[in-house]
Amino acid sequence: MKTVFACHGLPEKLRFDNGPQFSSANFKNFCTELGIEHERSSPHFQSKAERAVQTIKSLWTKCDYKQLALLDYRTTPLENINLSPAQLLMGRRPRNTLPAPHDVLKPATHDLRKVKQHLNAQKAKQKLYYDRKRNVEELSPLDNGTTVRMETPGSMSLSPGIVVEKTDKPRSYLVKRKGRLYRRNRVHLHKSSENPQDEVDEQDIPMEDSGPNEPTIENTATPQVSDKPANHKNTHQTRSGRIVKPPEKLDL
Repeated sequence: MKTVFACHGLPEKLRFDNGPQFSSANFKNFCTELGIEHERSSPHFQSKAERAVQTIKSLWTKCDYKQLALLDYRTTPLENINLSPAQLLMGRRPRNTLPAPHDVLKPATHDLRKVKQHLNAQKAKQKLYYDRKRNVEELSPLDNGTTVRMETPGSMSLSPGIVVEKTDKPRSYLVKRKGRLYRRNRVHLHKSSENPQDEVDEQDIPMEDSGPNEPTIENTATPQVSDKPANHKNTHQTRSGRIVKPPEKLDL
C-alpha cells in the first residue's frame, strides 16, 4: 500500500472487509498515522470489491499475458461517457497494442460533474434492474431493544439476540447475544417475538452432578416397547432407552 500511495497519494478513506489483516491493531495504527479513515464493511456481507475480484479472475482465465489484459481492461471506455478508467484517473489515455493516433494519447481535461452524473445514473439503472430481477424490497429499520434472530452464513440455525443500536454505517446494527456484541447487516436479522434470554445453546448449559441417591436420566428412562424381537440384527439402543431397528425389506 505504501508503494501505491507513493504513486497516487494518500486516500481520505479506505474500505475493507473484516479480514484479520485489515482488522488488526497494527493496520489501524497505520491508517491513523497517515490520517486515513479506516472503514470496514458489515461482517459476512459481500462488498463491492468482491465483484471486481471476480471480474479480474474471469479475465485472467482467458489470457496468458495478465498485465497486458489489465491494461486493455483499464483502457476500455465506459458506457455513455466514452472515457476509460485510466483516463478518469490520469487524465490521458495510456497507449496499448491497439493502433491509435498521437492526438488521442495527449492529456485532455473533462467535466467531472457530467462524468459523475452519468456514473450515478448508470448505477441507479443497474440497481433498478437488479431489484426487479431479485424482487428486492427495502427492509424496515429496527429499533433498539427489538428481539431478532441473527443469521450466520454457513450455519443452518438462527441465533437469538437483541438489537442494541444502529451504527453509523448503512443497514448495520449491533446485536447483543449472551453478553457479547455482534455487528450484522440488516439482511441477516429477522424479527422475532421470542425472549432471547430463554434461548440457550446446549453446549452452554452446565452439566450438574447428580446426588449420591439420585439416579441419572439415562438410568430412569423406560425403554419403549416394540413389536419386533429385541435380538433383531443391527438393533441398537440409545441413551434414553429407545430401541432403534433398521427397516425390514423384502428379500427376493
